[in-house]
Amino acid sequence: MKSIVSIVIYRTFCRWTQQKPIQSRQSGRPPLSHIVRSIILRIATQTGWGYTRILGELRKLGIRKVSRATITRVLKENGIEPSPSRPTRWKEFIRSHIETLWACDFFTKDIFTWKGKVTVYILFFIHINSRRVHLAGMSEAPDKQWMAQQARNLCMYFDQVDPKPKIILHDRDSKFTKQFDAILESEGISMQKLPIRSPNLNAYAERWIQSIKVECLDRFLVFGFNHLEYLVCEYVKYYNSLRPDQSLDNRPLDPESNKIIPFENDTLQVSCKSFLGGALKHYYQEKPPDLGEAT
Repeated sequence: MKSIVSIVIYRTFCRWTQQKPIQSRQSGRPPLSHIVRSIILRIATQTGWGYTRILGELRKLGIRKVSRATITRVLKENGIEPSPSRPTRWKEFIRSHIETLWACDFFTKDIFTWKGKVTVYILFFIHINSRRVHLAGMSEAPDKQWMAQQARNLCMYFDQVDPKPKIILHDRDSKFTKQFDAILESEGISMQKLPIRSPNLNAYAERWIQSIKVECLDRFLVFGFNHLEYLVCEYVKYYNSLRPDQSLDNRPLDPESNKIIPFENDTLQVSCKSFLGGALKHYYQEKPPDLGEAT
């Protein structure tokens, strides 16, 4: 019909006869399917890969009719930045490095001495996967010389740890000097500084600080450096061996030191062992005595 209309233009003829004009076929690639689009977004969000890397994965999946430009458009339409600018989710970072990831921090405690009240700074490290804590040291004045010595001591300690730490997180406290970082980095450990005012990114260390203060230090008036050292060391031993941890299904960090006897009958005998004058308590089962066979 379109070829025989010559008196008026084709659109005018269609308007007179109330017919819809025949649309010419559009050129170019067919629209991207919903399934392929979802696969592109899934790979990008789960891996953080760039456009070309995602294109290679699509080729492996047999998806051929997708170009790099199409992948770029899909990601931009969904607000996903190019790979170098794409932030990694913090949970994904923790999960992928958890075996060799440690965190460190300071906490303080006021003690009473013959000079009056003094603030002591305690430096500790915590292994994110096992939650085990290592007490590095404590000082009234943790200057750069003291920090450098702690870094050297840590290098010797980490040589005995399996697996050896690869990443250590710490905040931007000025006590963490460049020399402190450099000594540990010389051992192949990456020192990662956290953003300013972001204690939630060092949540494991912050949570342990809360535990030692609430369960131990806040219950004592500390007289002298040696008294504080004794309290902190005893709590670290208790924490690393006997204290149940919620993240481990309320089991101790060292299950060998607290083997659980299954509860079977009413003959269960429970004993309690106290630490630090009763501030810390450990409950455990005792096997009932073997009375032998009745005669």
